[in-house]
Amino acid sequence: MYYYGSKTSEDGSRAQKRSYEPLNLFLYNKPKNAVEREHNKTTLQKAEAIRAKRLLEMESAKHGLDDRTKLNASFFDYFDQITASKASGSKSNYSIWISAGIHRHRYHRHAELTFEQVDKYFLEGFRHYLQHEAMTKSDTGLSRNTACSYFNKIRAALNQAQRDRIIRDNPVEQVKSIKAERTQRTYLTLDEVKALTKAECRYDVLRRAFLFSCTTGLRWSDIHKLVWSEIELFAQGHYRIIFSQIKLKNSGNGLQYLDLPDSAV
Repeated sequence: MYYYGSKTSEDGSRAQKRSYEPLNLFLYNKPKNAVEREHNKTTLQKAEAIRAKRLLEMESAKHGLDDRTKLNASFFDYFDQITASKASGSKSNYSIWISAGIHRHRYHRHAELTFEQVDKYFLEGFRHYLQHEAMTKSDTGLSRNTACSYFNKIRAALNQAQRDRIIRDNPVEQVKSIKAERTQRTYLTLDEVKALTKAECRYDVLRRAFLFSCTTGLRWSDIHKLVWSEIELFAQGHYRIIFSQIKLKNSGNGLQYLDLPDSAV
């Protein structure tokens, strides 16, 4: 048992705050020899050291100082817990969290990584690794945007750790992120789309799905789950789709309306 500060009760009196922690230590009630007396002495020293440590942790938390217990916790485990929480959301986002965790292990190459070890120098080293050393499954370097995505997941985890009050000073504030580059988009001309309507395809359903995407702008993931009940006639000869788009559903606003052009119908 140890005391840490005091509190005012409902009747206005003050009482000391107490906390109990079982230590699984024992003392000889009446030591009979030198061995038992030495055991009692050592055990009391252990108990006093633990009590002093707990009081220091209480004071540190009260004054906003770093909590050594929290800083020595596993960043690996914390990152994996956040990753697991993303499983029910976007599959692509979840896969990025998983991949970022894999490269985090490849870079650190140790069984454990504490929050205290994730400092400015660790982040700068990890950023360099992603940009110049990390490889894909096909043995090629990561694209700049992929490296940016992986690095941002580490940043996001540390930002969350700061909100959870695990860390007080966030090292991401001292390190530049990886700047994403704008990717060049390629477009099909109308004549090229018309040519595709006549092109042979081993799986006709894929060809039709692609052309449906061209005429509506829908993503493949949304077309893949589209059902007939989501298509309704709202005027003579005019149809619309009422659907829940995956990308927007994850942000809490997924219901969409889309009028279909004749080419899509």
